Amino acid sequence: MSTCEFDICKKIVNKDVRSNILREAEAQFSKSGFYGTSINNIAKGMGLTKQGILHYFPTKEKLYAAVLESAANSLTDDINTHKSRINNPRHVLETIFKNMVEAKGREQEIIVLLLRELVDNRERAIDSNRWFLKPYLDELISLAKAANLKDCHDDISAFVVIYELLGSIQYLLISEPTLTKLYSDKQFEQFKKQHLSRVIRTFRY
Repeated sequence: MSTCEFDICKKIVNKDVRSNILREAEAQFSKSGFYGTSINNIAKGMGLTKQGILHYFPTKEKLYAAVLESAANSLTDDINTHKSRINNPRHVLETIFKNMVEAKGREQEIIVLLLRELVDNRERAIDSNRWFLKPYLDELISLAKAANLKDCHDDISAFVVIYELLGSIQYLLISEPTLTKLYSDKQFEQFKKQHLSRVIRTFRY
């Protein structure tokens, strides 16, 4: 193998390791939040050492920022995909929020992660220099105004409507592990169905 081929292989391996670290960190930050997650736990989940993680991400803050950026980009790409397929802003919003409520697996982890960022990290927010979630929120606000939703007359009123919807979905998704222990699976699915109906009504009137 030539030096050039070796360097290419090394870059591919490093990219794969970095991607796997981001994926594991994304799952753990989504489950436990920024303060409830440690580099040690992420390393353990991957079968790596702490130094193995720090080689790619020198601090937990930098790893968290990379995870947030990836997650925010994923959601923004999702909006753009819906906009390219659906001409009606109201229907685009309905699809986006319906998918949030019904999300499973990684999609649910991303939504919970970004919703946690809005409410869980007051101390971190003081030192944060970049909010990866803002373009996503701005896009939702723009859609709400374009859809002429009730009470969405300007940026502020549209923000309030969108934020209320995000908050209600956050509480449902984050509390799912607890609710499924307090109630039967059938009851919880009924809760989700009724919750979704309330969310959808926002876009129907």
